[in-house]
Amino acid sequence: LTKERLATVKKLKVTNSPEWRSFKSLCDSIINSDTSDDPYGIDISPQNFTAPLALAYLLTNDNRYADKALELMDRVTDDFSQYGDADHQSFHYLALTYDWLYNYFAMTPKRRENYKNRRNRALLFSFWSGCRMY
Repeated sequence: LTKERLATVKKLKVTNSPEWRSFKSLCDSIINSDTSDDPYGIDISPQNFTAPLALAYLLTNDNRYADKALELMDRVTDDFSQYGDADHQSFHYLALTYDWLYNYFAMTPKRRENYKNRRNRALLFSFWSGCRMY
């Protein structure tokens, strides 16, 4: 996320553009999702939703977004085979979330180490799963 891109996204937020409202609405719906009605499959693939929430935190400083992103990071299991086709999973979001929330107060050293290891295993799983397909 370059400084220029971050500035562009911040401008969309400040001007309350339709893109910003749509993005914020998505992030709010992830936070407020009722687990009995999970239209996004958050319980199935929590890693797919961490980066948008981390970005929302960067833009708003609203801890709810960061806290939910970390909660979802905690839900990602080490058994990556349960997520099905690795090419359709956003394991790279774990890396973005890790970077964007690195200095967040709830990102403890223990969490950092755990997430770093999980992220690396997930990315290797995605790579090797993709290699087996070809």
